[in-house]
Amino acid sequence: MSPLKLVAVLAALIAGFFEETLFRGVLMDRLAAAGRSPALHVLISGLVFGGLHFYAFAGLRQPAATHVKATWASSCPRT
Repeated sequence: MSPLKLVAVLAALIAGFFEETLFRGVLMDRLAAAGRSPALHVLISGLVFGGLHFYAFAGLRQPAATHVKATWASSCPRT
């Protein structure tokens, strides 16, 4: 395997790991801490995940990091 292919495969694996950690781990834990139902965990994490990936196909220019920050802020429990 060429070095470029190896880098591409590793990048895909690492990106997938971090996406799953963020959406299935962190976001769902925040929703659970806020007292939301498990069904809502799945629904919200799926919508946010899909929304963050949709921007590339819709031709939007706003970086995904902005969406992640907004999602993170809205999922944090209010004190």
